Amino acid sequence: MRKIVFSLSVLMLVACAAGPVLIRDVRILPQQTRNTLDSRTAEMRLVSESCQEKLSLRFDAVFFRPWVKEQDSLSPERVRQSFSAFRKNPGWGENRLPRDPGFFEALETDADLNTFPNAGRPAITTAHSDLRVLPTGKPVFRDFRLPGEGYPFDHLQVSSVGVNTPIRILHETRDKSWYYVSSHIASGWLPARDAAAVDSAFVLAWMQGGRIAPTADGIPVSRDDGAFLFHAAIGTVFPLIGLDSLDYRIRAAVPDADRNAVRVEARLPVNSGAVMPLPLTSANLAAVTDALIDMPYGWGGLFRNRDCSSALKDLFTPFGLMLPRHSAHQARTGHGYTDLSGLSPEEKEKRILREGVPFLTLLWLPGHIMLYVGHAEDRALAFHALWGIRTRRFPGKPGRKIVGRSVLTTLSPGRELRIRDRKGDILGRIQGMAFVVPLDSIRIP
Repeated sequence: MRKIVFSLSVLMLVACAAGPVLIRDVRILPQQTRNTLDSRTAEMRLVSESCQEKLSLRFDAVFFRPWVKEQDSLSPERVRQSFSAFRKNPGWGENRLPRDPGFFEALETDADLNTFPNAGRPAITTAHSDLRVLPTGKPVFRDFRLPGEGYPFDHLQVSSVGVNTPIRILHETRDKSWYYVSSHIASGWLPARDAAAVDSAFVLAWMQGGRIAPTADGIPVSRDDGAFLFHAAIGTVFPLIGLDSLDYRIRAAVPDADRNAVRVEARLPVNSGAVMPLPLTSANLAAVTDALIDMPYGWGGLFRNRDCSSALKDLFTPFGLMLPRHSAHQARTGHGYTDLSGLSPEEKEKRILREGVPFLTLLWLPGHIMLYVGHAEDRALAFHALWGIRTRRFPGKPGRKIVGRSVLTTLSPGRELRIRDRKGDILGRIQGMAFVVPLDSIRIP
């Protein structure tokens, strides 16, 4: 297998200027994965067109499942357990004071779980929204004194969900301000203001034809008359109508006065999206990856940002490749999972360098996942959304060196820190690797 190599000494000459707060990898490595590409093979398809089409059909099946599958197996007891768990362990609120258990009792009363599920209708999100463990936008934090707890780790956040995502409303609160919904991402409570009902005609029209996926974040989507609708981001998908000189003409869903979804024609700048599935080449994968680099870290997708697993899930959406939302599920449901847990850190890295395929190999450790993108000299490089590096503060208390963004690093980011927790080194904690596509389908450049 051909390896992609570039010199660390060259990197030091071309690296962007950075303040001392950044870890060395981010200072030294140019934060652009396109620097890892071999120009001779960058435009080659990594899988055949027919293979990618099959994977894209699977993407559609999972993406539209909430509209196709009428019954969800979720039990009311499972939903009720979430309320009881937080009554027993209320945590802290946004004011850093303990939550009153009565806060959760009031939420459960309004949730009216004795009637769960009291709905069962298809819908679509009409705004970028959040799936929540309980029907509230208020957070619950654990001990602010502990690293990896407190802000931004809101234990009520399940995941963000992009605008115009198919969902199924399973239940609604008594005041009808919250829906319990299922989506291809996860299930959870979603603000009713962010959803609109769809009928069979809407579903049929929406699912037919081609699709377009944004390849950048913060893209304004407007109607033909110029009226602004919303900002689109990598990871969202829209029906494609056509193309003119400047824009893709797409369909967007907006709510009417009765919270029913209405299809409108809208425009997405042509340089900000791609017809799905975008050909699976190293050049295209690097371009989408680089659009995600330096984006703020967002636990569970808070503030429309991404954590490690959502960054990878969104990255592969334009290519018609469906990844689960959770990092462990991404690794275990990937292809050709290889257990690395019994190897030394040095042996792990050698095996990744020997067997990994740049841009198609997931590297997993408990609570975190990365994408192998190539190497610099003898060090493997990975793209990942990273909150921080584990450290040990005097007198031995655990801490974090905050990174707080999506970055390109070696597998030992922060190794230069004198206070780093050596037991927390990412390379040492890697347990496995898996491939995003079937291993026997990959064309090795």
